[in-house]
Amino acid sequence: MEFYHGSVKYVTYKRQTVALDGHTVREDSDSGFETVVVKPGMLVGTRLRFKGKGNEQYKKPATDLIVTLVEDKVSEQSEIAKNTKRRGAYDLIYNCKVSLQQSLKAEPVTIETLDGRLLKVPIDQVITPKTVIRLEGEGLVQHGV
Repeated sequence: MEFYHGSVKYVTYKRQTVALDGHTVREDSDSGFETVVVKPGMLVGTRLRFKGKGNEQYKKPATDLIVTLVEDKVSEQSEIAKNTKRRGAYDLIYNCKVSLQQSLKAEPVTIETLDGRLLKVPIDQVITPKTVIRLEGEGLVQHGV
C-alpha cells in the first residue's frame, strides 16, 4: 500500500564514531534520525543515500548512510492488499474469485482498487482459473515519468 500511495518513514540508526585518539571506534550513544520519503511507484530495492550521515572515518569525511526500501509482510492488511501482488516494476496482479454462475451469466465483476475506486470488469469471454484480464493504466505510478 505504501509503494502505491507513497509514505513518509522515520528511520533511527546508530553510527560509529572515531575517538579523539584516532584509532578507537565506538558506537555513538546518540542515534541518528532521518526522514525517508517513499514516493508512489518507487521500487523495492531502491537505495536512498544520505550524504555524510554514516560512520565516521579517521581524518576523512563520514560515510554515507544508505537506506534500502524493502517490502514488509504486514499481517493486518486490507482484503484488497491481500489479493493484490506486485509483478515487475509497475504491474499489479489482483486475484479475484468468480463463481460459476457469474461466469455463465457473463456478469461483470466489481473490484476495489488500492485507492478505493470500484471498477466493473466485464467477463465477456470464456474464462478458466488461469484467465488474466488486463486493465490498462491501473498499475502503479511510474516513478519519475
